[in-house]
Amino acid sequence: MNSISLVIATLNRGEDLVSLLNQIDNLEVKPQEIIIVDQSEDYPPNIKKLIDKVLLNNYINYHHIKTKGASHARNFGVSMALFEYIIFIDDDVMLPPDFFDKYLSVINSDLDFDAIAGKVLGLDEKTSYSLPKEFNDQNFGFMFRPMHYGYPLENSDLGSCNMMIKTSVFLKLKGFDEKLKRLEDSDLAFRLLKKGFKSYYNPSISLIHKFSLYGAARDITISKIRQYPSKEYWQQYFYYVIKNSTIYQGKTFLLFYLKPVFIKKGMLLRPLRLFYALKSVYNGYHNAKQILRK
Repeated sequence: MNSISLVIATLNRGEDLVSLLNQIDNLEVKPQEIIIVDQSEDYPPNIKKLIDKVLLNNYINYHHIKTKGASHARNFGVSMALFEYIIFIDDDVMLPPDFFDKYLSVINSDLDFDAIAGKVLGLDEKTSYSLPKEFNDQNFGFMFRPMHYGYPLENSDLGSCNMMIKTSVFLKLKGFDEKLKRLEDSDLAFRLLKKGFKSYYNPSISLIHKFSLYGAARDITISKIRQYPSKEYWQQYFYYVIKNSTIYQGKTFLLFYLKPVFIKKGMLLRPLRLFYALKSVYNGYHNAKQILRK
């Protein structure tokens, strides 16, 4: 008995969900329980028929909720879970045949852990072996040890598209922060380390993430019209930093995300665009403070 519950949050990605569930059905080792939390409005008839066919498996628990948000969906999924360990994956991933077998080997090992982060590869399956200088930051350094580096690291960031955590620990941490549309997994990792729990990075547990650039936070990424991040984008980063530390302690983290926006040649040559970008940063900071006050 492998005591694993798999939680998948999905939103309007019916074809990916069908593909993923078929992959799981062909794995060498399967989780005891799959919990799908679906926030989609509706599916076209052909996709709905495929999903209904896959859902006939008796170890799949399907829940449809109206509230949008990956954090809320995952928290809901864990509240339904029956087993000792939770594995989170995204709906748009590709799994190797031994995926769950690798997680099971960690459970059966002598490793003293509370959470495990696996390796995440893009469609090109490239792996980088160099760490940026920011990883030395004492407060947010673990954020710069991402899952696609090729060697073991303690105090790992926990990417929600490939991670395992003890159910009891997840509940003690009160789950994902539902105010976050991005960085919710890093926020969980930060709180986990702050409470003295142990997380590890295991590169042997890998998967391919089809949309790894932005993950599930597609709704607040860079505006196609303005070509600079919106105030909602900055609100998430500032909220994460000032919730978990101070602006001064989080300056390395914030500068890492600010620099690529403002050093662009196109931005510097267009003062009006630069003005609106700075305005978005300013509004994002103040919106984050308002959320924290509430």
